[in-house]
Amino acid sequence: MKRQPIRCDLALPNLRTVALPQQRSHYAAVANWLRRYRPPAGGSNRELVRGHLEAFHHLCQAYDWGRASQILTAQMDTPIGGELHNQLFQWGYYPEQIQLYGALLHRGDVALDAVCYTGLGNAYDAMGDFATALRHHQKALELARLHGDRLPGLWQVKGRALGNIGNAYSSLGEYCKALDFYQQHLSIARERGSRHGEGQALGSIGNAYRLLGQYPQAVDYLERRLEIARELEDVVGESIALGNLGATHLMMGDFATAIAHLTRQLDLAQAIGYRDGEGRALGNLGLVYQAMGRYEEALPCLERLLQIAQETGALEAEARARAGLGTVLFKLDRPREAVVHHRVQLELARAIGDREVERAAILLRNATRSPL
Repeated sequence: MKRQPIRCDLALPNLRTVALPQQRSHYAAVANWLRRYRPPAGGSNRELVRGHLEAFHHLCQAYDWGRASQILTAQMDTPIGGELHNQLFQWGYYPEQIQLYGALLHRGDVALDAVCYTGLGNAYDAMGDFATALRHHQKALELARLHGDRLPGLWQVKGRALGNIGNAYSSLGEYCKALDFYQQHLSIARERGSRHGEGQALGSIGNAYRLLGQYPQAVDYLERRLEIARELEDVVGESIALGNLGATHLMMGDFATAIAHLTRQLDLAQAIGYRDGEGRALGNLGLVYQAMGRYEEALPCLERLLQIAQETGALEAEARARAGLGTVLFKLDRPREAVVHHRVQLELARAIGDREVERAAILLRNATRSPL
């Protein structure tokens, strides 16, 4: 029978030593979920880790925050490894992440709070709630600055928080402000000799230059980001760098290079189950084919992006998918369907507070309007 792909040797207390009956009940449930649960054949990724997620919630009910945090950070036997909470992000299970972090926030030490604030920020950012993401990343930065002298390891939290704050500002359309935070992240990474942090910061700077329309600078930074990711065998980082390079070459009109980068990004993301990377690759491939007038090829890419966005609850990705679908369907002489997508896109843009997307949605809706 298939076992859960998690390495977590959790030592549970002897039930005879637990005084409260309710706690004994929860510990017995933890033992059952960890020792007896087996995921069904062909089950989803969520079912692969269900035993540990259920055990986590029972531990919280038993007020055993220490053991619950051990499950949160349990190591995964998956293509990219890492800890359980980060694997949930790669799989696109953002609501599950938010539940885990919310249960442990302020229940442990400063380092655990930093993990929770960072994870909450990343999850909300992926779901399109950029203002909430920004608040959580600012909390992580505040912790790092407040306790950095006492806990030297928090410099990594500080660097990530600066980069993540930059990401939130970028998502909100404030690219120059984002660039300032990315430069601070780069300075810390280089000061500490962190190649991983340096690569992340270089990629973020390159992406900011892309969004500012400064494409040669963007390509320079993104190629350096790609080089470091490959040097470190960082598959997620390589996927992100390829995607941003593909998007940059798309904006430069170099469609062949864009397709090559985005196809490689798609292959990598699918191989490791990186849902956000898969969705972004599909969305950008849809844009490339759309720009080339190859609407029949763009359509399945955008439909798949929409499916991923709806499965993961990523509203900003859903808005992008519906924008592309509306335009492509209009070009394919299917105006009624196009109008529906643009109408939903407008609702999503308003829900996530994206004024730029909202204005574009109104223009596209008006352009594709047809009598119903």
